[in-house]
Amino acid sequence: MMITKASLAAAITTALFSSAAMADSWSITQTTTPGSATTMTQDGTTNGGVQAMNAMNSSTATFAGGQTSAMGSSALQLDQAGSTQSSTQAANYINATTVGASGAAVTQDYTGASTITLNQNSGTLQNNVQSVNTTNATTITNLTQGIGTTATTVQLNQANAAANTQTVNNAVAATDLTTVGQTATATSFDLNQDGAGAQTQAVNRAVGGTNVIGTVTQSTTGASTMDQIGTGVSTQALSMIEGIGVSSTNQTATGATTMVQGTTGTAVGAGSIQAGNYLKSTGTGVVASATQSLGTGSDALSFTQNDSGAGTIQAGNLMDISSTDAAAALTLGGQTISTTGTVTLDQNDTTTSLQAGNAIITAGANVGGSATQGLTAGTLLMTQTNGTGSLQAGNYLGVAPN
Repeated sequence: MMITKASLAAAITTALFSSAAMADSWSITQTTTPGSATTMTQDGTTNGGVQAMNAMNSSTATFAGGQTSAMGSSALQLDQAGSTQSSTQAANYINATTVGASGAAVTQDYTGASTITLNQNSGTLQNNVQSVNTTNATTITNLTQGIGTTATTVQLNQANAAANTQTVNNAVAATDLTTVGQTATATSFDLNQDGAGAQTQAVNRAVGGTNVIGTVTQSTTGASTMDQIGTGVSTQALSMIEGIGVSSTNQTATGATTMVQGTTGTAVGAGSIQAGNYLKSTGTGVVASATQSLGTGSDALSFTQNDSGAGTIQAGNLMDISSTDAAAALTLGGQTISTTGTVTLDQNDTTTSLQAGNAIITAGANVGGSATQGLTAGTLLMTQTNGTGSLQAGNYLGVAPN
C-alpha cells in the first residue's frame, strides 16, 4: 500500500489528538501512619518546594481515590522558616487538572488524637501555604476534606511580613469548584495572626475560579480563640469561601468563640477582616443561596475590636457582596447566631470600623436581594468606647465604613 504525504499527515494528526484526549487518569489510595510525633520543616532558601505525607501531583492528570494521614496518638507540627518562598506543606496534598473523576468524591482525611501545630513565624517567608489537607486543581468536581473527631488542640501561628496562607482544609480551583465538603472537629482551635504581612488564616478555605462556585459545605466543631493583632491587612476566619458568585453554601461553627482584633495602642491593618464564617462574592457574582450559623447551646461568644482603622471588619457571620458591579446580588441569604449564653461586643478606640454579630456588606451599587438575620442570646452586652465613625450592631446590612 502506498503511503502518501497526505495520509501520513492525517495519521500523525490523529495520533496527536488521541494522545491529548487520553490524559492520565488515576484512582489511587494513599495512607501514611507515623508511629511517633512528626515534624515537617521547610527552611533556608527553599523556593517552590512541596512537602507532604501523601502527594498526588500532575499538571495533566485526573485523580480519584483518597488520602489518609493516620496519626493515632502522635502530634503533627509543620514549620516554615528562613526565607522559604512559594512553597507548600501539607499532610495530604493534591495538584491536578481534575479532582473527582466522573463525579466520584476524592477524600483527604486526617485522623489523630493529639495536637496539630502550624507555624509561619519567620519575617522573610513569602507566598507560602501550610495546610493539613490542600487541593489545587483546574476543576474540582467532588472533594471532601476533614480532620477527625479525636483531634485535640489545632493551633495556627502566623507572624511574618509578607503574604502567606495557613489553613486546616484548603481547596482552590482555577476554573470550576463544583462540590466541596470541609469539616474540622477538635477540642479547640487557636488562631494567632501577627506581623506586618497581608496574611490569610482559616480552618476551612474554599476559593473558586473563573466560574460560579457550585455547592460548598463547611463546618467547625470545637471551642475557638482567634487573635488578629498584626499591622498587615489580613484575613482570619474559621470558615471562608471566595469566588465569583455561588449556587449554594452552608457554613456552621459551634463551640465557645473568642475573637480579638487589634491590641491597645496598635491597630491592625486598615481593611483587615476577622470572622467566624466568611463569604466573599466578587465581580458580577450572584449568591443564589447561602447560610451561616454560629453558636449552639450555652456557647459564650465574645468579640473585641481594639484600635482598628478604616474599613476594618469583625463579625460572627459575614457576607461580603460589595462589588461595584450592578449585577452583583444576594438572592437568598441567612445568618444565625444562637446561644443561651452571653454574646459580648466590645469596641474600643476604633476609627470607621464595623463590629457585628451578623453582617452583610454591600457597595450601594448592587442589585440587592433577600436575606434573614437573627441573633438570639441569653445575655447581649454591647460596649463602644472612644470610637470615631465606627459602627456596632447585632445585625448589620449596608456599606462598610471607610
